[in-house]
Amino acid sequence: MGFLQRWGVLLVLGGILGAILGFNGAELNGKTLLAIFGCALVLVLAVYIIPLNYALRYSRNDRYVARSLQRISRSNPYYAAISDMLEGHLESAAARLGSIKNDKLRAVIGANIAMENRLWHEAEKHINMQNNNDVRNVGKALLRLYQDDWKGFEEAKRLVDHQGLLYALDADAAFRKEEFAKADELGALAIAHTAGLQRYALIQYRELRSKEPQRRSYF
Repeated sequence: MGFLQRWGVLLVLGGILGAILGFNGAELNGKTLLAIFGCALVLVLAVYIIPLNYALRYSRNDRYVARSLQRISRSNPYYAAISDMLEGHLESAAARLGSIKNDKLRAVIGANIAMENRLWHEAEKHINMQNNNDVRNVGKALLRLYQDDWKGFEEAKRLVDHQGLLYALDADAAFRKEEFAKADELGALAIAHTAGLQRYALIQYRELRSKEPQRRSYF
């Protein structure tokens, strides 16, 4: 829903609420009008935020997720950077880092860019800033895997709770061992056990990796 559409709906809802209150004998003073438009604003935000949250967290409709990501990317630099990375535009994603005000979110993007560029020490610094256990432990597991530290990989992987992410890590490990059929099987399971932006990212990364002349990972 665009800016003008949202404000159009807001005005219509405000008018309807005002009419209802008028029929019920409520006095349309400043406080009442403020309450009317406050309620209308909450409704408009709900109409916009709830579907977006559903798309990015729970939807299994990849086109719907892609459209939702594209829409929020226009106003949110974090999601714009994610969109850039999923399209293989690392330089563009890196250029957006300064616009991401939240330290934790900026570190998510920074860790991904650093690992893509094999800057292991920098990647670890970004990973250690994460407060989400699965995000942090998946990052550590991938970092150890890329460094061929199999013991460290297994130790970090044991701390990951999300089944879909575990399958994704195992797919990358199988690919690293050149067990390509197993990597395909585990990759399909990873996608099947995820949803929303997480699932869409796995699909996009798999597509990107398949086009790399010197592919290092499955996802």
